[in-house]
Amino acid sequence: MNASSIFLLFLAGLAWWSLLEYLLHRFVFHHFPRTLGKRHLAHHASLEERRLALAPLPSALGGSAIHALAFLGLFGTGPGLSLLAGLVAGYLAYEWVHYATHYRVPRGRILKALRRHHMIHHHAQFHARYGVTSPLWDWVFRSLPPAPGQAGAPGRGGPAAARAERKHLPS
Repeated sequence: MNASSIFLLFLAGLAWWSLLEYLLHRFVFHHFPRTLGKRHLAHHASLEERRLALAPLPSALGGSAIHALAFLGLFGTGPGLSLLAGLVAGYLAYEWVHYATHYRVPRGRILKALRRHHMIHHHAQFHARYGVTSPLWDWVFRSLPPAPGQAGAPGRGGPAAARAERKHLPS
């Protein structure tokens, strides 16, 4: 395999993680709150509990192992490892962005925008805005309504949304 093939497969792994993040959040964690989404529902209910912002290590390792078996079995060693590297990089970025949106002061326009997007999900539009590392799939699957305070926006708007953006940040 040449370097460009490795790079393209890495990007494909990142893209797969991005879609998987959206699908899990929307169709597993929000649709099965008493079973598969129990921890996620606890995260929504108690945002101050920092441990709930990160996935349990056994889940991360299990998901990685399943993908390693699938990628290596379907595509062989070189392509499979390239895809897996992209998936793991995407997952680690997700964990960092998710934790940072809750507990770090965002620096830069991208992190500020991701924080606003995610805080609106938590505080105003629980059944929308499922992407954490990107709003791309929310846009593709039409789960990206206008932000609170914008014309036609569902949920609470204005000052409530602004307060939601500031919640949980260190003083």
